[in-house]
Amino acid sequence: MVRPAPPRVLFIEDTVPLRHIGSGFVRSNDIVRAMAKLGYAVTVLPAGGYRHPLSNIHGDLPDTVEVMHDHDHTRLRDFLLQRSGYYGTVWIGRTHNFRLIHPDLVSVQSARIILDTEAIVAVRQAAKAELAGETFDFDSALAEEFAGTEICRALIAVNEKEAGFLRGLGRGNVHVIGHVRQPEPTDRPFAARSGMLFAGA
Repeated sequence: MVRPAPPRVLFIEDTVPLRHIGSGFVRSNDIVRAMAKLGYAVTVLPAGGYRHPLSNIHGDLPDTVEVMHDHDHTRLRDFLLQRSGYYGTVWIGRTHNFRLIHPDLVSVQSARIILDTEAIVAVRQAAKAELAGETFDFDSALAEEFAGTEICRALIAVNEKEAGFLRGLGRGNVHVIGHVRQPEPTDRPFAARSGMLFAGA
């Protein structure tokens, strides 16, 4: 009996998403692991290249994940041409990477394109402007940030608030993937606690 080929995903991020890097890469690492666990054939291609020891990859990603550690966005077009029709899904992490590779996607890729925003830059810019007492045209910045994303089959936000901004742009297929964390609550009562809570990667 011939088994069907597993779904193939090209996963594009700033770099190979290793957990120790932080900056949203822990979440991306979780997503790659979840895809691999579901039986997807995942290829990771770092848009900005990879500059860490190769041994870090082997300890941080499943063995079934193909990592194009010697590639970056400048080799993407040729890579997609060489593997024409191979990938069913292209998963792009972060809007700046989408803008960077958009011409290559339009010209050589017919797969489902999914943009994982990781964070909406316009939201951060608006908060920074508010702290500085400056005016900021949030709607224009949001529209500019997501220009061209009509080719995406789906958009991924990290929380419901940011998903709402994307739906406000008229995008219908918006989903939320947050951070995977298992809570480990202490049995110490609240009144007996003191100090500072730091939440981060």
